[in-house]
Amino acid sequence: MEDQLGERALVHLACEGVDIPEDQLDWSYRSVTVSGDVNGELPAGVTADQVERIIDDGSDNTECLADSGIDASNDPGVYNVNVAAAAGAALAAIPDTPDPTTVPTVEPTAVPTAEPTATPEPEPTATPEPEPTATPEPVPDAELDATASFDGQIITLAGLVGSEAQRDQLVAAAVAAVGADNVIDELTVDPGDPTNGSAARVDDLSSLIANYGSANVVSGSASISEDATTYEFTAPSDEARDALALPGEGTVSVPEATTPAFTG
Repeated sequence: MEDQLGERALVHLACEGVDIPEDQLDWSYRSVTVSGDVNGELPAGVTADQVERIIDDGSDNTECLADSGIDASNDPGVYNVNVAAAAGAALAAIPDTPDPTTVPTVEPTAVPTAEPTATPEPEPTATPEPEPTATPEPVPDAELDATASFDGQIITLAGLVGSEAQRDQLVAAAVAAVGADNVIDELTVDPGDPTNGSAARVDDLSSLIANYGSANVVSGSASISEDATTYEFTAPSDEARDALALPGEGTVSVPEATTPAFTG
């Protein structure tokens, strides 16, 4: 019986990875003493409690047991086996668990606080001095110095006026008085702007020209400038002279009547 117990115990131990030679198990009925090797020591890593548990409860490795002809369901182990300690240092003493090595506490490394980077003050952008705007030269006033003369048939316009409009006004007045074929235009438009008073002076000369070719004026000359309107007319009679209403300042002469020569 002891041989059967020993064989079955060795199979269960082997299936749990515990390799103990048969001669290190001393059976006495259902008690067994594990003698260990010649020095009374169990294999490394094996304890008496481990051997007793495996022999008593059986191996959990059913496949390994089956390979050895043991049906784990019918033969779970060697029941009620007492494993006695071997003489002397038979059972391998579990070495004292060494004191855990004290892991020194690592002092946290102080992370230096970053000094804020000073934002440089932006250099002020120099404002360029504006280029002086050239003041346009003032446009000079146009000169006004025009004359309209009448020889009894033809009106001649000459001199300076302040604009094309003023020129056209005087030519139109002369054409209305004696017809286009009897008007000679020698007027020149002076560069510059017409003065504020020049329009009134051109109106004066247009009124004087309107008398040319009428029954009240035989001949004459009229002039305008910025400062004055003047005329010198010849009327056929005192009655004709008195009938004239002329702007400006001037004279209207009447030729003396010729006394017929006495032929008595």
